[in-house]
Amino acid sequence: MDDRFRNWIEQQKENISYKENKRKGESKKNFKNRLDDEANKFYYAYQGIEPERDKYFIDKGKRRLIDYREGERTERGDAAKAKAINYFTEYLDSPLLKTRLENLYPGDPEKQQAVIDAKKEQLSSLLIEEQDPQQWQNMLDDPLGEFTLDYYDTGTLYKPYENVASFNDAQMDYIKEKDGYVHDILPGGIVNEISHALNVNIGKTPKKDVYDDEALFNLGYYGNYSPNKVTINPNIDMSPEEIELAKKFKFDLDPNQKLNEVQQHDYDPYNVKSDIDTIRYELYDAGMYDFNDPDFKFTQDHIDHLRNNPTKFHKSQLMLDMYEDEDLLNNLNIFTDTSSMPTNIAKFGGCIT
Repeated sequence: MDDRFRNWIEQQKENISYKENKRKGESKKNFKNRLDDEANKFYYAYQGIEPERDKYFIDKGKRRLIDYREGERTERGDAAKAKAINYFTEYLDSPLLKTRLENLYPGDPEKQQAVIDAKKEQLSSLLIEEQDPQQWQNMLDDPLGEFTLDYYDTGTLYKPYENVASFNDAQMDYIKEKDGYVHDILPGGIVNEISHALNVNIGKTPKKDVYDDEALFNLGYYGNYSPNKVTINPNIDMSPEEIELAKKFKFDLDPNQKLNEVQQHDYDPYNVKSDIDTIRYELYDAGMYDFNDPDFKFTQDHIDHLRNNPTKFHKSQLMLDMYEDEDLLNNLNIFTDTSSMPTNIAKFGGCIT
């Protein structure tokens, strides 16, 4: 088992590009040494052996974002989780979701209801955990943190093989400060992970293997080699039409083009879906989206508002960079017909200023 696991780690190291992951001024030799160190840490952590970690936490003079206390759980996190759950709970019972499903599965009311029931069941069984913000800060302070397991242990993510989502307010604060957002992006971050839970990629459900530890998230793997601990209802998968729509980028992707890790994430239709849900939620929170109206449609006014207020809507700039306005509207609306509404009139009343 040890030899097989060690060989697996060595294979993953070969897939980590020096060009894409080197630090400024870092030689190939130093990069290799750093990667070897991280692989060793990963190996020992998986084996349950804790290597000496003090030497990795070098004071680099970084300003700590927030003075979090060890093990602190915040009221803010509980409130953000409640907002995200309530949003989806209400949406799954909304007239607009029924309209969208009628458009996606015309003439098939049984399928439409099956999708709603499956998503409700998935949401009711979803476990959402708050991670320790101190651990996230420690990961940022770790000079070798680029390849560490810590991100997957402490960050905001969804584990489909367990139906468990996690969030970390320290991570959200880090993104907020780094990207200049002027609002609390934590509720939208949790919405993003719940969206992953409600739109699981059935074609990539984890395969049974000898490895059963979450440590396999490390070195570029995201759970495909962990055993599936829950039964995933195929009715929560995205429809083929949604997947194709999510692939209609501004640019043509060469099928032979090798994407970096960020591109692989951002261009994946399931991540697009979660980013779209994040934008919808923040428009809802701003009073600009009403899913209780069965005929609601996002319009060009919404797109213009997102474009003019990039620091108020998490994920909006990424979607604007990836899609033409019409295709972004179609992703937001899920194929509801936008041609019947004047482009300068917003459904929630008048032009947006």
